[in-house]
Parts: sequence; structure tokens; C-alpha cells
Amino acid sequence: MWNFSGAPLTRPEIQSRPVYSAQAIFAESAGGHLDALDYRDWDLIGLDELTDFQKYRDIDPVLRAILLQHILQLNQPVALWSGQDEFGKIADALVEQNIEDIEWLDPTHVNDPDVLQKLQSSIDKLSSLAGARTTMLNRRDAILRGVAVTFNDEGILLRKKDGYELVTAATSDGTSTAWALGTDKKLVEIAQLKGKQWSVDTSKAGLVPDGSLVFIIAPAK
Repeated sequence: MWNFSGAPLTRPEIQSRPVYSAQAIFAESAGGHLDALDYRDWDLIGLDELTDFQKYRDIDPVLRAILLQHILQLNQPVALWSGQDEFGKIADALVEQNIEDIEWLDPTHVNDPDVLQKLQSSIDKLSSLAGARTTMLNRRDAILRGVAVTFNDEGILLRKKDGYELVTAATSDGTSTAWALGTDKKLVEIAQLKGKQWSVDTSKAGLVPDGSLVFIIAPAK
């Protein structure tokens, strides 16, 4: 290697190859999980990402708290439905500490040890994620066992600027209906298939968290 003067660089001047930060590795891993997300297990993605996130303890403690807060907030609708109140309380505790305003980008800045200890205390309150996953699966299975219908397909409900969109690979014609779990933990009929077009009832769709799994039911023959 050569410097700008044309002289070869000595070994101490040769820079080592940059390595990925812990947060970059986590982001790449999370992106892969999202790309491979299946409708059937959409409600588990939040817990799975939390489990994966806990492996990356080398992430700056402030950034770790910021990332955790956002993951918990994104997973809050599912957490509430499955009875995981603790996750919301941890997210609220992190919000109260104004973690978005705490400096972490400047490597020369040293944060108050008391601040870091409070952040770590909030993070440590996470319960067993394996137990939370089991609880969620049991609740989901119990609801599905109580439904005296057969689901023919599935989809996802997305909120758009001008209303809602039902995204599904279902290709059936006729008068199929689409159902989703509302915030009151009850199944709500949110759309009907008329011909080949879905007609979404916006008032009922508003009772369902954005991004919810939708169950497609064909009419009885």
C-alpha cells in the first residue's frame, strides 16, 4: 500500500478491515426474519426478534435501550392480546427516561453511570420469552379450537391513506368472508369477497390492529 507521497505505508499505518457492529449484525438478522415471515406465525415475530435481540449484549447500552423500546412498542398490540402486560410497562419505563435524548453516538462522551443503571434495570425486567411464546401459542390455539369453521386461506390487513387493504394470496371467487381478531379479543368479520374484489368494512376494520392476520372463510356448500 502507498501513501499520497508515493512512499509505501509501514505496517502500523495499514488500517485493519472494518467489522460489522453488533447492531448492524442484529439489523441484518432481523431483516432476514422479516423477509421470511409467514402469515401463519406473524404474531410470533415480535417475541422471536426480542429473543434474538437479547444475544447482542455488545450493543451500546443506550442504543440497546432505544432498540428495545421500539421493538416492544411495535409488538404491543399482540402483547396486549396475549396478556403480556409486562412488555408495555417496560416500554413505558424506557419512554419516561427520555432515552432518545441520551448521547450514545459520540465515543468520547461518557454517560452518567446512574442513567445507564436505570436503563439496564428496565431491560432486566423482561420475563422469560420462552414462557411468553408458549402463552401466546396456547391462547391462539384455544381461540381457533373454539371456532366451528374451517379456514380456507389467510391474509393480512394493512391500513392505507384512503382506507384499508386486504392482502391475500387467496384466489377463490364467490362470497368468501374475511375475519380477524379485534382489540376485544373477538373475531370480527371485516370484509366480503364479491366476485374477485374484496369489500372491506372500514368501521369493523378499525377494530382490528393494523397488520393483523386475516382468516379467509369460504361459504358452506
